[in-house]
Amino acid sequence: MSSPIPIFLALGILCLGMGIYGVIGPNFYITVFCRMEYHDQVTISPLSLDEKNPLCHTSAIQEKVSSFESIANLIQGIVQLSLVAQWCFLSDKLGRKRVMVIIGSLFLSSLALTQIFRTYWYIFSPKWFILASVLDHSEVLGSLIILYFSDVWEPETYSMYVAWFTGCFLLIGGSVGSTLGAYLAGKWNLIKVSSVTLSLIFIFLFLLITIVKDDRTIKLSNQVTCTEPNSQTADDTITSFEAIEGVAPLGGFTEVENRIEHRGLKIDTTVNVVETPNYTPSPSRKQSRNYGHLCRKQSSNSLDSPSPSRDYPSRGTTIQVYDESSPLDPQTPSSSRDLTYDSIESPTTLPESRGFSKPKYTPSIHSVPDTTPPPRWYNLFLSKINILSPIFTIFSLVPSRDHRNLVLFSIINSLETAASYSTIYIVALYVQYVYGWTPAELGNVVAFSSALKFVMVTIVTPIVIKWLNNRMTKNDKKVYKHPLPDIPLIRFSMLCGAIYTTSIALTHSGTVFIILQVLSSVRSVAIPARATFVISLASRENTGKLLGAVELISKLLQIPATSLFLKIYSMTVAVYPATVLLIVAAEEWICLGLAAALRNYVLEEGV
Repeated sequence: MSSPIPIFLALGILCLGMGIYGVIGPNFYITVFCRMEYHDQVTISPLSLDEKNPLCHTSAIQEKVSSFESIANLIQGIVQLSLVAQWCFLSDKLGRKRVMVIIGSLFLSSLALTQIFRTYWYIFSPKWFILASVLDHSEVLGSLIILYFSDVWEPETYSMYVAWFTGCFLLIGGSVGSTLGAYLAGKWNLIKVSSVTLSLIFIFLFLLITIVKDDRTIKLSNQVTCTEPNSQTADDTITSFEAIEGVAPLGGFTEVENRIEHRGLKIDTTVNVVETPNYTPSPSRKQSRNYGHLCRKQSSNSLDSPSPSRDYPSRGTTIQVYDESSPLDPQTPSSSRDLTYDSIESPTTLPESRGFSKPKYTPSIHSVPDTTPPPRWYNLFLSKINILSPIFTIFSLVPSRDHRNLVLFSIINSLETAASYSTIYIVALYVQYVYGWTPAELGNVVAFSSALKFVMVTIVTPIVIKWLNNRMTKNDKKVYKHPLPDIPLIRFSMLCGAIYTTSIALTHSGTVFIILQVLSSVRSVAIPARATFVISLASRENTGKLLGAVELISKLLQIPATSLFLKIYSMTVAVYPATVLLIVAAEEWICLGLAAALRNYVLEEGV
């Protein structure tokens, strides 16, 4: 097992840098558009126009910044939508660490270009900021980190590390990073604060390359250790009948054929049996048999129903397999599935001239020709540019028995993600409008909620997972598809979310809203469970593809849902401001019903 200290040290630096950048990021646009607005006025120095100047906070500047930011976010969202699944697919081939290095380098390049475009605003048009935003794929790092945990550690361990990573992001990125970014922005200008962010991202890349172990090396060593006994057992199963002097396995020759064809091969078999034992039986047997003559020839027209005289030749048989023509090959013109052999009624002494032929089994195996026509070039081209192609192959990544859980979880995850991301801004507007809070009061409540979530994710969640896991496996020795208590935690989270949103929509008290933040933080116990649930559906070599496809589905719903909810809120704020919250509450109750339909099943009975 690899130590988690290096990866968490690198992640702490990353979260700190992203927290600082989240404070100063929007101010880059304000500074550039403000300087462009007053560029023709000689009495105003462009260097004095920054985010602290009141001239940069007029309605005209705000309108231009919001319009440009909406266009930039739309283009960035489309690019991320088309690549979010491809990054996860690429991590299955190159490894999680290598793809994280690539995305981190792109994020560093995006920050550097943004700083260059802001410094030389009189040379570069604001449209160049779109290029910098397109290079930012830092949101994918969360999925890749979860995949890295699942490859390196066991489910009981990586679920706890997912909880710690979420707490690290909430504490270091949400609290420490934002506070430090606000402090530095008050003391320095944007260029210096941005340089601090660039330095932290560079340190993250350096630590990721130098001290964090490659997941492919760790996973390969684990796979070699686990598969060596299995491969040896498989070889012994196929060739065990050769070691006992030609005796066929218990399932007959049909079982031999099925075993070999199951490994992607084809066997041609023609069996001729000639018995010439080289020993002398007892005198009583000599008197009762006609030795040296053939007593019976038996033929059968099927290999599917074993017969003692057909599927189980005695010791001392010679099994000859011909290469080209075979009664088992349906392409041979005169072939049939007849197993014909000559047998002696009993072990006897045959003439010495016939000699003794040592039993052997020499199958002739040749590959089946692939008659599938190659795909058309335009089909290959469309499959490459089609951003929805991962969705059409999602069912091939999991067993058919898990299709039900996959569909249900995809719907739950999409509705929950779209609702949570869409209502962050709406809830902030709602509480200020209904409760009359100032931004400072709202900030205090958000800080209180973040602290509760940090405690819940990093301390309470690992304890709850361990307690539930021990309780489930204490008296039950069965092996389940989802060994961790993922499904109960997902259901509990959906219940808390439905009660939380419904209570906010139906109550109009600021005190109740503060109390409900405790219930909102309790929902965080399902963050590791949702990650481990979707990972456990597929094999380890397909986890990246599956997680990328699930994230793609949620992105498809998240982009239009945000615009739709904001539009509904602007239309209903004068009549009934809680309309959007009631719609979101209905989504939460639907998710609870879908979560109740998730099922677990037994893979192996306990001993």
